[in-house]
Amino acid sequence: MNPDPDIPGYNVWNYTMDLMKIALENAGKYGLTIDGIELDNFMGRTGCLDLRREAIEALDWNLVYDPNTFKPAVHLSYAAVEYLARLKMWMKEYMPGTGLTGNFIAEGYTNFGIPYLDALPFECSHKGFNWGDEELLYRRVMSGNRIAIGVATWSIVEKPELIEEFIDTLLFYGMLSVYVQKAILNRKLWKSTVKLWLKLFKFSKLYMRQVGDR
Repeated sequence: MNPDPDIPGYNVWNYTMDLMKIALENAGKYGLTIDGIELDNFMGRTGCLDLRREAIEALDWNLVYDPNTFKPAVHLSYAAVEYLARLKMWMKEYMPGTGLTGNFIAEGYTNFGIPYLDALPFECSHKGFNWGDEELLYRRVMSGNRIAIGVATWSIVEKPELIEEFIDTLLFYGMLSVYVQKAILNRKLWKSTVKLWLKLFKFSKLYMRQVGDR
């Protein structure tokens, strides 16, 4: 998927604008406020090349080449930078004071997106998915003075006895934690872990004051 906003035809940018138009209209209809946009791990899918002519012509950044054929190509991380830059400009005009985040599940080349993100949430679990000293230090360093948030995947949620370790481990690395979306409405789960989340909430207020509520 090439997210370059200048790709001819109905592209990723057009789709984004259609979604945001609906979201903002619905928010206004029900008296709600949208405080930001979350992009789900598309940056982790940008380690590919696009050799199409229309992609090459649309790119405003530098071209690369296919090492197997030496043909010119677009590295999708460059295309994604154009998308993120335009989205930030659009948000500044139409959603002032809001934030942009992305599910930061990948490592390495996805660093291109960091300058455009206001916080770094990422899915993780004790089973080794974005977990451990190397992975957590990497995200702590990459987030800089921004908020880093570990999102507990279902493997954590289904075992409430792991929640305290999950929260405390992330706090040790200077990170906050939340449940994966489908667990948020699980009342039984919240009831069994409410004391842990209240402790985290108290820390979060201090954390926000230190880092800056973006």
